[in-house]
Amino acid sequence: MFCDIKNRLDEQVVHNILHDYLEIKHIAVSKNARGQGIGRKMITALQQENLLTVEAETHDGAVDFYRQCGFKTAAIQKHGVRRWVCVLSYDKTKNQDIAGSA
Repeated sequence: MFCDIKNRLDEQVVHNILHDYLEIKHIAVSKNARGQGIGRKMITALQQENLLTVEAETHDGAVDFYRQCGFKTAAIQKHGVRRWVCVLSYDKTKNQDIAGSA
């Protein structure tokens, strides 16, 4: 397992790289920088850099952000509270085709 923190003035992402996927533990964009696509760009960069499926667990207030970024979501119960498991699959065949045609 690998844990990395990427932190800039307006953004932060904390993630673990596990065997075959990347797990977002925390992602944040400052209030004055929201709505500019920064969070989506951070997720895209992580996935392209690591070539892995990205997973996250979140709450009701943030699940739409993940959906807007293309994640599939499923509700779970954890300690009596509804949580959301979010998965953005990495399509290895699609990306191999792109790399092969370059």
